[in-house]
Amino acid sequence: MRQPAIHQPGLHRFFQGATWLWSGIFLLLTASLAVLMVTEPTKMFLMLSTIATAALVVAGAGASTLWFLSVLRRLG
Repeated sequence: MRQPAIHQPGLHRFFQGATWLWSGIFLLLTASLAVLMVTEPTKMFLMLSTIATAALVVAGAGASTLWFLSVLRRLG
């Protein structure tokens, strides 16, 4: 892939940070699902895992969007 003509270090830092954010979200999700799998019956696990997955993905997407918009505002 070609590099853009104008290098934006602020955007580069955002994407590095966003990668770490999503890594943390999926690590938290994995740990919580592992605990739920061991402690809850199957029906309850399926319901709670669906809710937890949806909630964490929506929260992460919202946080990423707000963070990205603030970076864009700062960069002009």
